Amino acid sequence: MTEENLLNMHQHEFFKKILVLKKDFDFSVTSWFRTEKRNKQVGGKPTSKHLSGLAVDAVLDDLKDKERFLIKIRELGLHFLDEYASGKMHVHIQI
Repeated sequence: MTEENLLNMHQHEFFKKILVLKKDFDFSVTSWFRTEKRNKQVGGKPTSKHLSGLAVDAVLDDLKDKERFLIKIRELGLHFLDEYASGKMHVHIQI
């Protein structure tokens, strides 16, 4: 399997997991795939998973759902950073 095929497989699995989250929670994705230029503009790390489509920033419609949302992210085997705590008002989710 080529590196590109492996990346495509990971992207597909990640997308499916985001769709599972969407079935249970109301949220908007404010960032997914980023160019290197955009990543620099927003202060992203040079190794950001956004550059390969393996990370999203999600904004919940209702913050009362946040704890259940974070639990579900873990159950799906994904990682997150709760950026609400730092004032950035989103949850960063990545593979």
